[in-house]
Amino acid sequence: SGFKKRYQRFKTATVLNRRTYIANVATLSSKKTIDLDAYSKTIDQTFDDRMVKSPVNAFDTFPEENFVDVSINDGDEIIHLEGFSDRILQYKEKILYIINVSQDFEFLESQHPHLGIKNHHQVCKTPYGIAWINDKGVHFYDGRGIKNLIDNKISPGSVVSNKHTKIINSSYNQALFDDEGVLTDSDGNNVFHKYLGWAAFMNSD
Repeated sequence: SGFKKRYQRFKTATVLNRRTYIANVATLSSKKTIDLDAYSKTIDQTFDDRMVKSPVNAFDTFPEENFVDVSINDGDEIIHLEGFSDRILQYKEKILYIINVSQDFEFLESQHPHLGIKNHHQVCKTPYGIAWINDKGVHFYDGRGIKNLIDNKISPGSVVSNKHTKIINSSYNQALFDDEGVLTDSDGNNVFHKYLGWAAFMNSD
């Protein structure tokens, strides 16, 4: 007795349907001290691939038993959560999970390999859906499905090796970005300059 665990550390959060969802969490152990009726807290356990929900209308309370595990122990930590249209988009580095939260219980609606992210700033919520960018394209989820916004807008070309440049790999069907290479059009012309901002963003740390 005297100990009570709650999830009080997290790296990402979103609010949807009168609940707060947090992820990449840690529990703290609280122990009542002898002096001054104070409490000391230490990190008890971390769960980098766990999502937790608050009770309805209790947005800052996360009981230990309120976890929502859709895919755990896969070696991939949760990077970002975003909510839209009764769905939680749970981004890991290698995969995206779309979790339906429209009912009293959550369930995994779909999973999308290669649509994960590395950093929070790759995701942007809009009034019309969720947009994000990764090394496979610029994607948009509108509550019904995912579209790659660059389909039919950047033509496949050929990769030209360039040791001084990290930029888009134009072999689009295999991988949009590469550690080396520049984008060329069908005539072999270097069109690197058209994508400088995008390239700098995707190759940044």
